[in-house]
Amino acid sequence: MESGDSEVRRAVGERLRRTRTALGLTLDDLARRLDARGVKVSRSTIHRIETGRSPQPLETVAAMCAALALPLSAIEETARSAWRARCIDLSGAGYDELMRRGNRLGARGRFHEALAAFEAAHDRALLDGGPVREREIRRSRALLHVADCLHRLRCYQLALDAAGRALNLAGDSADDRLRAVALHISIGYMQNDHYKADLFARHAEELLPGAAPAARAFALAVLANLHYRRDQWARARPLFEQAIALYRRLGARLQQAKVEVTAGHNLFLLGNEARGVALVHRGHERARRGRYAEVELYALRVLGRIDAARGRYEDARFQFERAAAIARRLKLVHELFLAWFGRWEAARSAGDRREEQRSRRVLTRLLRRIDPDLPEARRFAAEAVLANGCKT
Repeated sequence: MESGDSEVRRAVGERLRRTRTALGLTLDDLARRLDARGVKVSRSTIHRIETGRSPQPLETVAAMCAALALPLSAIEETARSAWRARCIDLSGAGYDELMRRGNRLGARGRFHEALAAFEAAHDRALLDGGPVREREIRRSRALLHVADCLHRLRCYQLALDAAGRALNLAGDSADDRLRAVALHISIGYMQNDHYKADLFARHAEELLPGAAPAARAFALAVLANLHYRRDQWARARPLFEQAIALYRRLGARLQQAKVEVTAGHNLFLLGNEARGVALVHRGHERARRGRYAEVELYALRVLGRIDAARGRYEDARFQFERAAAIARRLKLVHELFLAWFGRWEAARSAGDRREEQRSRRVLTRLLRRIDPDLPEARRFAAEAVLANGCKT
């Protein structure tokens, strides 16, 4: 990062600063944490790094991330987002235009650029005039989209920070409160924090009756996912059906496609294979026609898992290859890891030693660039240790 663009340095420094302040740490606190790790960095140097006025050697940034419990991948995503944002003219755009731009970019799976647009919308809402309550609602909605982008980029701690600030700003807006609570549920189960997920799930159920259809559909989909991930497929089914019906009524094709894919896999796991596979294909086709790259990628991974479960290993490999190609094009490193993980598992089930070894090499390289707490990452790392006789 020493020769990086000044805008990238500022973005990385701001991300480090926001994480530090979210943890309630002062500059001196962080300097002491770094010193305890054997890294001598003065308070003034940290300040210059956070403001983008000083070069940012990778070793120092990595040490700061470790001291803040922030995955280095989050900084990589921030740098990439800032680099891409240089190609997007965010100056002069109003709040509504920035929100629309972020939604368009997010629908195409371009989350780094969408994140820049939503953060700019938040700043615009902060600077614009008008009643304080109206500004807070606009900031809350921008922060919800920021949290969703960070969630999809698997920067969970930062997503929680944004969702928490949105919840504090939401006030008496039942819809925004429900969306913020639903994001906490989603991030909770992605982090395997079951206590937090259950706590917010109960809160979401209390807020559901008074919410508008869009917020209710989102919360129902998240609650259904909670049961789906816990293998409680029968409990998830009616919630998925309600969410799909609401999204269909709202004409929200992107959200409908994603819920259809997960609901279809849920049906497949319940034993209704024909209907489940048809629903996954329907969601995939809807995503392909709408050019919703993120949902198309997700659908291909699900189809790969279904083909592998049916013993159709060549078909599974083909689906995972297509998913990896989209993830590579969008530079979504976590999704690329998941596509190769599915390919690795399919090769193991098929007894294809050559393909398994190739997938293992790719996954080992990718493992250094992703959040190690990703469940699939932990499983792969554990398997790698066993395969090497506990030498790694």
